Amino acid sequence: MGASDVNAVELGLRTAFSTALAFGSVPARVDAARYLADLLRSTGRHAEAIDTLERGLASAYCRADHSREQRDRPAR
Repeated sequence: MGASDVNAVELGLRTAFSTALAFGSVPARVDAARYLADLLRSTGRHAEAIDTLERGLASAYCRADHSREQRDRPAR
């Protein structure tokens, strides 16, 4: 795969990540983060890959914690 192909794939994955974030789709955001991180890792950008995974997963965990708090809150 040439450099322009890698750049195009990276742009597409970043767009998918942003779109999933905008729509609040946790599964799509996690998948996009994972695929983007894998691409970044394969091009030697390890720190950026880790950061991408952290951002994708952190938002998923924050949402899960919020949902759990709402569920466990006593009824008024």
